[in-house]
Amino acid sequence: MSLLMTSQPIVINRDLACRIGLNEAIVLQQLHYWLNETNSGTEHGGIRWVYNTTEQWLEQFPFWSESTLKRTFASLKSLGVLRREQLNKSKRDMTNFYTINYESELLEEVKVNESIRSKCTSPSGQSDLMDGRKMTRSIGSKRHAVIGSKWPNDLTENTTEITTENKTSSRPDASQPDTQTAEQEFLTRHPDAVVFSPKKRQWGTQDDLTCAQWLWKKIIALYEQAAECDGEVVRPKEPNWTAWANEIRLM
Repeated sequence: MSLLMTSQPIVINRDLACRIGLNEAIVLQQLHYWLNETNSGTEHGGIRWVYNTTEQWLEQFPFWSESTLKRTFASLKSLGVLRREQLNKSKRDMTNFYTINYESELLEEVKVNESIRSKCTSPSGQSDLMDGRKMTRSIGSKRHAVIGSKWPNDLTENTTEITTENKTSSRPDASQPDTQTAEQEFLTRHPDAVVFSPKKRQWGTQDDLTCAQWLWKKIIALYEQAAECDGEVVRPKEPNWTAWANEIRLM
C-alpha cells in the first residue's frame, strides 16, 4: 500500500484516455503540467514549448521502453493534439520543441464530453485535469525535472517531414544496375534497414516499421469510428512506409 502514497500519482482525464489511448493521455497530461505549472521549456510566439532527449523523456516515463515512447509521441502528432516545431534560428540546430494544440477538435470534443459528465456526477479527488484555457504558469515552482535541457543526441533531432514517394522509377532500364549498386551501398551503411530510399536518404528498422504500422492501424480505427457518424468520411490512402519509418526513427 505504501507505493500508492509515497510518490506523486499521474492524474489523467478518463475521457481523454478513452478517446486517444492511455499512453497518449499520460504524455499529454504531463506535458500540460510542465507547460503550465513549471518553469520548463521556453517561450516563443506567446506559447510555451518544451524539449528533451531520449534519456530525459525516459526518466519521466521509466515504465516505458524507448520504442513505446517514440510510438506515443508519433501517435499524438498524427492525432493533431501535439505540435512540433524547430524554433532555433540556426539551421544546424534541428532540435524539436513540443507544445499542446489546445484548439484541436479532438481536445474540444473531450472537454464537451467531460462537461456533460460533470453535470451528472460530482467527482472528488481530481486535480489539474486538462484545460486548454489555462495558459499561465506558477512562479517559483520547484518541480523543474530535466525538461528543457540541451543534451546531445536529442530524441527529436534531424527530423524529416513525411512525404509521399513515387515508387515507380523514372529512369530507363539501362540505369537499373546503378540503382542496384546504390541500394547495396546504402544497405552496407545501414544494415538494419528493412525499408529504405537511398535517393531520399530515408530508412527504418523493423521496430520503426512495426511502430509505423501500429500507428496506421490506430488512425484507420479513428476514421472508421468517424465514418459511423458521417458517411462522407473517406478512408485515407496507405502511407509511404519508408517515410513513416524514417520519421519514427528520427524521433
